[in-house]
Amino acid sequence: MKTKLIIALLLIVLLLLVDRAQAQKVYVVKDIKQANMVIYITRHLNEADLVVYRTNNQVEAEQIGKWYLVDCAHKADWCIYYTNKKKEADLNIFWTRKPGIAGYQPHKRHYKQK
Repeated sequence: MKTKLIIALLLIVLLLLVDRAQAQKVYVVKDIKQANMVIYITRHLNEADLVVYRTNNQVEAEQIGKWYLVDCAHKADWCIYYTNKKKEADLNIFWTRKPGIAGYQPHKRHYKQK
């Protein structure tokens, strides 16, 4: 009985971690020290690590590259900071109006979480 309870708890924790890994609810911070990721916005698709579509549908934000911007940090899965310095960034993004192309660029690096 004790083993089954431990396994059930581990599965719940694993499911919560997997869900968070895919979630894309984002809050923009003004202080780089509060950020999980530092983001550089590029104007050129071929320079992007990630193509991002801003969605107004929180459910749609479960897909990588579709961001739902929230109004406070405690609602966010990621707190990001925008930088003007490309070398400072953990991730280079390109904003798109086409939800179908959102996601990682296959030839690019993936972001590093702080």
